[in-house]
Formats: sequence, C-alpha cells, structure tokens
Amino acid sequence: MAMQWEGLTEITEEENYGQFKDGGRIIAVDRGSALTERVGEEDSRATQTREANYRSTLLGLDEPFSMDLKVTGVNIGEFLKWTIGDASPADLGGGVFRHTFTLANVLSSFTLGCDRGVTPAPRFQLAGCKVNTMSLECSARDILAATVEGVGKLHRNAGSLTVSEANKANFAKKQFIFANLQVSKGLDGAAQSLDAQLERVSVAINNNLVTDVSTSDQSRYINRLPEGEFSANGAFDVEFQEQSLFNTFVGNKQLDLTFVFIGASISGSGGPYYRLSLDLPNCIITTLPLPEIAGGSDRQLYTCEFVTIYDLTDQRSFRVQLVNDVASYA
Repeated sequence: MAMQWEGLTEITEEENYGQFKDGGRIIAVDRGSALTERVGEEDSRATQTREANYRSTLLGLDEPFSMDLKVTGVNIGEFLKWTIGDASPADLGGGVFRHTFTLANVLSSFTLGCDRGVTPAPRFQLAGCKVNTMSLECSARDILAATVEGVGKLHRNAGSLTVSEANKANFAKKQFIFANLQVSKGLDGAAQSLDAQLERVSVAINNNLVTDVSTSDQSRYINRLPEGEFSANGAFDVEFQEQSLFNTFVGNKQLDLTFVFIGASISGSGGPYYRLSLDLPNCIITTLPLPEIAGGSDRQLYTCEFVTIYDLTDQRSFRVQLVNDVASYA
C-alpha cells in the first residue's frame, strides 16, 4: 500500500522534445497528477444479438498533467521559464541572482516524474511536457498558490526518486504570503504608486498549445505541441471607495500593475530576500468595476478583471523577475 505523502515530483528540462531526461529539481506539490488517457472505440454493430461489443480498438494515448503548489523562491523558477519562454540571469553578488523571464516564441519541454511510492518501478515519467496554462493567486492572509497544467507526449515507468538533504532544505523554504505583497498601480499612463487596499490578486497565463497534432508517424501519441498565441489576464478584489477604475474602464484606458512578493532572507540572516515580481505594464479592464448595492452590513467589494496588452514603450505585455540563489535556468 502506498500513502499519498510518499509521493515526489521531479522536473527536468529536455535537450530535445520528447526525449526522457531525469536528474532535475525535486519539488513538493500539494496535488499532482500525470495521467494517460485512452482514446479508443468499442464497436456497436448489428449482430442479431444484444451482445454488442465484440472488440475494442486503441486509437491513441493522451498524456495531460496538472499540479498545485505553494510558491517559494526556488520551486517556481523552472515553471516560469517553461511557461513564458526565456530566462535571463543577472549575478547580484554573494550567491544571489535575479532571473528575468520574457516571452519566447518556442517553449522548452521537460520530463515530469511522479513517484507514487510503489515497487518495483514507482516513478511514472512523462516526456515532452509543455506548460499550457499557469495561474498564480493569493488572497488576504493566505499563501501564494500556483496551478500548472499542460500536456506531455509519452510515458514510461522508472525507478524510485530519492529525497536528498538538499531536497529537504528546499522543502523547508518559506512561501510567499499576502502580507508581504506590494502592489503598484497606475491609471491612464500615470506613474505607478503603491495601493495597499487590494484583498486578492490573481494572474493567469495561457500558451494556447495545439494539443491534437497527430500525424502519420506510426505512433499513437501526439506528434508535437505547437505554441499558440500568448495571453495573460488577471483580477483583483478591492473595496469600492472611488470611481477611478470605472472611469478607466469606460474610457478603455491603460491600467499599469506591478505585483511584488517579498519572501524570506536568502541567507537566513537578513537581506537580500527572495523576491517575485509580476510586471504588467499595459492592461485593459474587461469587466464593470462597480459593486452591487443591497441591504445589510456587507461592504461593497468588487472584482476588477483585466487583460494584458502589448505595450510599445516597454516592448512587452508581461514580464516576471525572480530573485533567489539559483545560478541559472539555462
């Protein structure tokens, strides 16, 4: 019998799409799945009997994956690269590095290993994985959570993973929390200023992968995972206090946002600190930012939803920076 706590997840970047690779970072997830979905057909024919199914035909295999994790300064870097595209490191000295993640037209693939703790081959490996969607969300008095979903190409079974002391040290890293979030907001092109009134923030990234490319390659697996158009959107909750967001909405004006999570000390004895910064330099509000009114004593809270737009000045629609003690994600 295997218990759920016996599970482990390994993520390793591939040199070539769909070629199994291991030896990468081992992370602890709140929930993770790497599945094989059967595409098949059971026949139903006129056979002069109610015994209908005489055969079953396997037509293909799909390999989706999904996981939830609480975000720390070291367990999110690979996923940011594989979701956005490029990771450029800068050495800040003292073993501290700042990684800038920017959009690339081609995404790297990786092998996902899911060890379920059973013998003799407990590790289910899924090669050719690409991230389709990634969401980051944090509410007041809560931890920053990420959900990563995507598709792989093919699977195999392998030997078990081993938890090293370095793995255990990473498992113990403190997560980013809402209490250490700094939000800067600018309307209609004005300089951004701190906004301390938000009560929830979320950002979702979608690579719109084409997941059904099956060709005459004599395989039941997909052939490749082409990248589609990149899109990012998000939302925040805030108490209604003034009309500025409504005016921005009806005027189709620019909304600039920066979300910065400041984590624990990297050295354990004061700064520098783990840091995750989401830079959205040009957003458009997509839903009416006005609350309902009603009887009772509830506050007038509303959710402001937005979508990122390419900004000509900043030459981007989305950028993420991560400060940690990882030298490179190349």
